[in-house]
Amino acid sequence: MSVILNFTEEEAIKLKNTWQKYNQIGIPGKEGKCYLINNEVYKIYDTDYELDTYTHNPICKDDLNLESFLFPEEIYTYGKENNVFAYKTTPYVEKDVLKISLLRKHIIPDINKIKEALKVLIKDIYILSRNNITAIDFAKRNLLFDGEKFYVIDTLDYDVVDEYTYLDNIDLLKRAINCYILDCKMAYEIYGISKEEIHLDECKDLINFINRIAIDTQEELDTKEVQKIKRP
Repeated sequence: MSVILNFTEEEAIKLKNTWQKYNQIGIPGKEGKCYLINNEVYKIYDTDYELDTYTHNPICKDDLNLESFLFPEEIYTYGKENNVFAYKTTPYVEKDVLKISLLRKHIIPDINKIKEALKVLIKDIYILSRNNITAIDFAKRNLLFDGEKFYVIDTLDYDVVDEYTYLDNIDLLKRAINCYILDCKMAYEIYGISKEEIHLDECKDLINFINRIAIDTQEELDTKEVQKIKRP
């Protein structure tokens, strides 16, 4: 079941003030900022972007524990309205190697490791979809690759819906990966990185690769039991 901890407004303000004394990580977004505390990531929402648990369906790691999706371990709310002012998640993914700034420096991820990691991610997307969960805001900024594994962050907007969501979720993944493909093309066309070094031809084929793995995964798992989301 979701781990949702409710506080008074005064307690929530004190907690936010305490957490904000720690090291801020990442680039501040329009919703809020993230802080690293004891190797745990706390996202603190700006007041204008606090979420209402009555209109969202928060999914915690305890509800559905997938390797690739960093669902919150705890969600923090306050008041009778249960407004979400922060959440905590682990692990802290220190690096993301799918960045144009790194490509320009000739720091290029292993294309074979990308493909292997995509297989794991697609399997998790399938399980997510079998539970009728839609991966809202599955954008490139929320898809991290540390050189070995993919991690999807910022999942609090995900929702449980009535329809099967696999194709929609795979389309969101393809959009995110296509941003990396465009970065590779830019690294070749503008910054002069060779096709061979950037693995450009194989990068261009990543969308077709995702389509093939998505079909294979569905055929493999359609008749099998998969992890089910825990609900009261």
